[in-house]
Amino acid sequence: MAGPEEQPRYKRLTQIALALSAEKDIMKLLEMILTEARDVTTADAGTLYVLDKDRLYLHFSVMQNNTLDAVTDWQEKVRAYPAIPLYFGSRPNYANVSSYVAITGNAVHIPNVYEAEEFDFTGPREFDEATGYRTKSMLVVPMINHENEVIGVLQLLNAKEPQSGEAVGFSAENSEVVKALASVASVVLDNTELVEDLSDELQKIRELQAAEKELSQKIREAYLEIEEKNKSLTQALRKVRVTRVSIMVFLVLCLAVGGGVFAWSKINFKRFHWDRSTGAGSAKDGAYETYIVTPKPVSSSISLAGKVEPLMEVSVVSPFSGKVADKFFYYGEKVSRGDLLVSMDTSELEVKIRDAKSAFIRAQQKYDGLINWNKSTEVSRANRSLTKTQASVDSAKRKLAESKNLFDKGIIPRMEYDSAKEQLSNLKLEFKSSQEELASVLNKGSEENVKVAVLELDNARVKLLSLESQIKRASVYAPVDGIVILPQVKEGQKAKAIEKGVSLTQGELIISVGNLEGLSVKSQVDEVDISKIKLGQRVKVSGDAFPDLSLAGKVAHVSSVASTSGFSQVPMFEVTVTIELLTTRQRKRLKLGMSSNLQVLVYDNPEALLVPIGSVNTDGAEHWVMVKDNQTREIKMVPVRTGLTTMDSVEILRGLKAGDEVLHGGSIAGQPGPSHGYP
Repeated sequence: MAGPEEQPRYKRLTQIALALSAEKDIMKLLEMILTEARDVTTADAGTLYVLDKDRLYLHFSVMQNNTLDAVTDWQEKVRAYPAIPLYFGSRPNYANVSSYVAITGNAVHIPNVYEAEEFDFTGPREFDEATGYRTKSMLVVPMINHENEVIGVLQLLNAKEPQSGEAVGFSAENSEVVKALASVASVVLDNTELVEDLSDELQKIRELQAAEKELSQKIREAYLEIEEKNKSLTQALRKVRVTRVSIMVFLVLCLAVGGGVFAWSKINFKRFHWDRSTGAGSAKDGAYETYIVTPKPVSSSISLAGKVEPLMEVSVVSPFSGKVADKFFYYGEKVSRGDLLVSMDTSELEVKIRDAKSAFIRAQQKYDGLINWNKSTEVSRANRSLTKTQASVDSAKRKLAESKNLFDKGIIPRMEYDSAKEQLSNLKLEFKSSQEELASVLNKGSEENVKVAVLELDNARVKLLSLESQIKRASVYAPVDGIVILPQVKEGQKAKAIEKGVSLTQGELIISVGNLEGLSVKSQVDEVDISKIKLGQRVKVSGDAFPDLSLAGKVAHVSSVASTSGFSQVPMFEVTVTIELLTTRQRKRLKLGMSSNLQVLVYDNPEALLVPIGSVNTDGAEHWVMVKDNQTREIKMVPVRTGLTTMDSVEILRGLKAGDEVLHGGSIAGQPGPSHGYP
């Protein structure tokens, strides 16, 4: 039963708990928690910190101070302070008293801040200097919810002596009361947040239901619209059939007219005079346009797409099978060579090492015994047994001779003589058995058995050394400088994210460290264009996320084996483009995983001879152009070898030179207009 003085205190706690449960506004609830904690401990000031969702920082949420209430801007000065980190990298922040309480869950009472040395009180002292306040005693209590997780910290300052108003230390009774209050407040705060989260989820569900209803309405309207369009399309198809018939009639008439024109051309062909033997003729004035052949640059490229990846990935694998004891990195974090990444749990490996040591000792003992086998206890025992049996046989022989002599003289009966005879026979069998046993024992030390013992010893030694080597690598370090990324896995598989407690098998990929001195881009090329891609070809790399950057790369790898994916099952070949060096500005702008566009330069001729596409005539597989002689002004038909074709020009690889005057358009006397069969 509680004493008379404790009953009002418990009654007060009950009243506070009921009041807190009735409040639904989180900020008001936080204010109430701090106010009631100060009230029951007569604290002059206090701060309530709330732990963020990532459980990495303590944030100032509510601050109260009776002494400084007259100063209008003191809270603004305090709010300028940053949040308190719980960790510096992987190292816990035990220097700050609030972060220490949040990490450990233990309450801390400091009678005098300026005399304490257990923690770094730079923050309270800067607070005093900024506001003119004088911090003396401090009580810091964790707020622990029903799941035994710290969700915040209560920090109370300067307990006041009721009569004198002097700042004194917090009593043990007050500490227990604040702990109980903090526990109740944590549960109420947690429940309030859960209710708010539930309300938000319900609101989202209502919004989704409304969106679903709206979408259903749009689908119904779209269906009706499609039905109307189907009707219109049916009517349009009827009109198309009528139009198609009309076009067919028109084409038949055109063919008839064309046949007449062709026949007329044949009849009048004799009017043209073209010297086929010399390939020369004359042109009608004004019937042709001329083009002077001049060198111009021409190029061709293939457009591809891909994602930005590291220039090189170094895989880090598990040194042995076991669980991850601790993790010291974040994905996307930059690491230096030698940085600790993962520590493995060695408990299972230690058991294996002990077993391996036992097996090694047994193998060593077996080997040592076989090396000196002839001096072994087992061989000595077999030799003693054989010697003893030999002595027994000799004794039985003498006894049998004596029995025979006595039997011949009629002193002993025949039965006694036969018994001596039988005893000698049995001892001879025992002697033979002892010889066989000795031979068997000696055979255990044979050369073959020694070789087996050597092999078993070597195997036990190698296994032990392997396990000892593995346990030395229980701490996994970064092999190179770079950024931590998930390792590449086969298509359709998901890379395993490494966390504390994750099980790994020996040799399983843990992470990859990407080298960001340069970048690479992987893309897929179909079977039509893959023959145009060559190692070392220049590539221009750009992207929507970095439109002002133009990167120069080159083709570093072309796969020789196609892969198929998707519904089309079109064979695709992997091509890797590398950008080996990046400037500091480029490295800051580019991030892994960004989409990029590739322009692979597959052909480049800065001094190409180009002619208008209409000047090239085709006769089967042969191509030719009409060239006007610069001196005689005669027109000649010149065979040419063509190359790349652009939208309006054709590259001439052979047959023309710079300065040649090429004709295009019109007709030549004795020769119909050019047959522009060139694509």
